[in-house]
Amino acid sequence: CAFVFQKMKGRCPVPERSGEMKYISLFFFICFLFVLVPSQGLGEDISVSLRLDREQATCADSIRMVVAISGTRDSGLEPIIHGLDDFRVERGGTSSKVEIINGRVNSGVEYTYFIEPKKRGTFEIGPAECKINGKVYRSNTETITVAKSAAYSNSHSLEPVFLTASLSSGDAYVGDQVFYTLKLYHQIKVSDISLTLPEIEYLSFKQLGEPVEYNTSHRGQPYGVLEVRYVIIPSKTGIYHLLPSRMHMLAYPSPRQSPGFFAPFFGDPMFSQGRRMAMASESFDLRVNPLPEAGRPADFSGLVGDFKIESRLEPGKIKQGESATFTLSVSGRGNVNCIPDLDLPELENAKIYADEPVLDVTVDSKGVKGSKTMKWAIVPEKIGMYKIPSLSISFFDPKQKDYRTLRSLPAIINVFPGKNETVAGQKIGNNKEVVKGNARQAVKELGHDILPIHSGLYYFRQKNRIDVRGTILLLLLSAPAFVYAAIFCIIMLGNRTQHSMSAARSKRAAKKIIRNCRQDKITHNELILNIREYLNDRFNLSAGSLTSQEAAQILSSNGVTADTVQEMKDLIDNLEDAVYTGRGDEPFDAKERIGDLVKKIEKEIR
Repeated sequence: CAFVFQKMKGRCPVPERSGEMKYISLFFFICFLFVLVPSQGLGEDISVSLRLDREQATCADSIRMVVAISGTRDSGLEPIIHGLDDFRVERGGTSSKVEIINGRVNSGVEYTYFIEPKKRGTFEIGPAECKINGKVYRSNTETITVAKSAAYSNSHSLEPVFLTASLSSGDAYVGDQVFYTLKLYHQIKVSDISLTLPEIEYLSFKQLGEPVEYNTSHRGQPYGVLEVRYVIIPSKTGIYHLLPSRMHMLAYPSPRQSPGFFAPFFGDPMFSQGRRMAMASESFDLRVNPLPEAGRPADFSGLVGDFKIESRLEPGKIKQGESATFTLSVSGRGNVNCIPDLDLPELENAKIYADEPVLDVTVDSKGVKGSKTMKWAIVPEKIGMYKIPSLSISFFDPKQKDYRTLRSLPAIINVFPGKNETVAGQKIGNNKEVVKGNARQAVKELGHDILPIHSGLYYFRQKNRIDVRGTILLLLLSAPAFVYAAIFCIIMLGNRTQHSMSAARSKRAAKKIIRNCRQDKITHNELILNIREYLNDRFNLSAGSLTSQEAAQILSSNGVTADTVQEMKDLIDNLEDAVYTGRGDEPFDAKERIGDLVKKIEKEIR
């Protein structure tokens, strides 16, 4: 291309060699392809789609909406989007793309918008209409629910970073789904985020999709939000206290703290050192109610949610000796693991073979859903009509607070006579006769072995001379074994060296923490770091920030008594509470307690 530009400006003589002419021809051919791309895109199948970055929001949130047009890069006018009367709309920009895959040109354009709801409620956005070449194309529609903004405590007032939690309902049934939402609000950059959820027996947490990031406002201040949602499925009745969830992260200083031209650079994590922070959310009480006894069906298996049943028979008409397949599928949302395995009743003069049921469970933004598919192969033995009765399944609907029973449709198999089978001794086409009985045929010799057959031991006697070829072959065959043995010895020697280094580190762990605790002033932050370092070194771990529950499990698995484990767990909990409440830089008073506790642990470790 540079050569052609110089030629056009008169800076290069006219090319005379054929090689240079080839490059010029290639340049103009590429330019021709780029000119041709838009006209080819118009011949593609044009489609319009609309998508939102989430399904739930508050009145203070900013929702990202994208209208994508595929099949052309020249859409003419901007799309007309219906259902935005209750939203403030701000345009985000336009982007286009062109792809050439296997000679096929795929082009498209995307329009990005940011919408803010004006009121609460459930809204249907779309369709988006685009007029292209005189024809109107319409997109799909999306539904979004706008709820009231969560009530925040005074401790969150205008803080640069804080964490909130919300629960969809404080009352639920066994097997029901309760939605648990965590939102991290931040005005500064954060990274290396880790989350610790409350661990409660009989409560199962399942994450709903990937975390979502968006912008919102709180008390008139702009915030970035990292939102992650979970579904909680209780398996036992009772009142459960959900402890606060905790997020650990690295927080970086705001660009405002680095004024001047270099502010954008020093605000980036690559040019600033982050500070470790920990955030705690609110706590909740969840009441799990038992399923009602009144109206409970006899075949109820504990299934809770919303389900449907489908059945089909393939084929409905068969010939005698053939088989038909009856398929039953139960699908819906809820505790799909409780869908029972149904049995098909026996049919007179028919054999039934059941396949292994197939359970498919997935998690999306609306919770847990899935299906169980059951199949039976039915082989009628006689001609006639066979009726397959309907099968039923019962479940509890938490929205209606009542039991429901689903029944499949009955099916009928019609069996017709098959083709006449041949009878032994009768002629079957081309005057060929079927021979009765088991007639033996003479054994025919097909060929000889290409290798000689040895009939005596003298053929296998070794000659009294050295076989050089055999010796070399033996060495070559045994070489991999020698190489393997050498590598094995090297690995064992390295493991032994690493083991000795780990053992030395383990022996020094207790002395190190006792020596550090003898300092005049050791803060809560320093002490909890020393305890975690002691546990990692003592037990040869690389767990990083151990929680109190993890530390208790490690000590218990190594033979430490329950009282000592509880004492260490309480100590770590108290230190974490001091750190999370802003007292991390205050000195720790009971330093002697740490030394006595470490000595006690060392004596009890087996």
